[in-house]
Amino acid sequence: VAQIIITLKMHSYFATNNLLDRQLTLLESNPSFGAKVKDSFYKKMKVQNMYPFNLTVKDFGYFAMVPTLSYETRFPVKKNFDWLAIVQYTLGFVFWFTSMCFAFAQLVLPQLVGRSGNLVYDLIQITPCCFLCWLVFFYAYFKFQLNLCAEWLKFDDKRFYDDWWNSKDLAEFWKKWNIPVHEWCLRHVFVESRYYLKFSSPLAVFSVFFLSAVLHEVIFSYGFSVLRAWGFIGMIIQFPFVVLGRVLKVHPKFGNLNMWVGPMIGNALALIIYFSEFWENNYAGVDVNSLRTKL
Repeated sequence: VAQIIITLKMHSYFATNNLLDRQLTLLESNPSFGAKVKDSFYKKMKVQNMYPFNLTVKDFGYFAMVPTLSYETRFPVKKNFDWLAIVQYTLGFVFWFTSMCFAFAQLVLPQLVGRSGNLVYDLIQITPCCFLCWLVFFYAYFKFQLNLCAEWLKFDDKRFYDDWWNSKDLAEFWKKWNIPVHEWCLRHVFVESRYYLKFSSPLAVFSVFFLSAVLHEVIFSYGFSVLRAWGFIGMIIQFPFVVLGRVLKVHPKFGNLNMWVGPMIGNALALIIYFSEFWENNYAGVDVNSLRTKL
C-alpha cells in the first residue's frame, strides 16, 4: 500500500509540474512578457514558492509525508502545533486501532479458520463481524491517523471524507468516502484521459474504475500471496451499477441501501475467497480444530 501511495504521489508531482512548465513556457513566448515584467514576475513566483522555485528536496519531502495524493505548490498550513488535538488523535487512534485488531482476532479470524466450506453459510456468519472491523478501521484511519499526521506536519486541509453514509447512490459514495483518492483520480485519471487521450466522459469514468480495480487486485494479491482476479472483478462491476443508478434515477433510499451492500457483503466475500486460497496454499496440513481452540 505504501508503494502505491508513493507512486501516486510521484505521478501527481511530475504531472502537475509538467503542466506548470508548459504554461510558463507559453507565457514567456508572449511578446508582452518583457524583461522588466519577467523580473517582477519571477520575484513574486519565488516569494510564493511557485514553479520553478518549488522544485526542491524540501518541497517534495513535505508532499511525500502529508496526507494527500494530489500535489500543490502551496498547501494550507497552520502556524503552530495544536498539542491538545495531537494528544486526542493519538489516544483515539491507539484505542480504535487496537479495538479493530482485537475484534478481527477474536471475531473474524476464528470464523475464517473454521469455515464450513459452504460459501453462503460462511458469508452470513462473517459479514457482521467483518463489517464491524471495516467501520472501526475507517474511523481509526480517516478520523484519527490522517488527522494526527496532518497535525504533526501543520497541514490544514483535513477534508479526508464526507458523509458517505448518506450517499444516494454508488457514484456519490465513491466521491465521498475517500476524498484524497477521489481528488487524485479526478485530476490525474479522468481529466488527463479527457485532455491527453481525448476520451469521452463515460470512457474516462470507466478508466478510473479500471485503474482502481487493478490497484485493489494488487493489494489483495500481495497481502494474501495469491494472484486471482476476484478483487479486480469486484471493483470493475461497480461501474455498470454506477451507470444504471444514474440512468434509472433510483429513489435515494433505495440507492443508499444499494450503497451499503458493497461494504457489508463485498468485503466479507473478498476476505473469504482470498483467505481460502491463502490457507490452502500455506496451511493445508494444519489441524483446524486444534488451531481454532487456540484462537
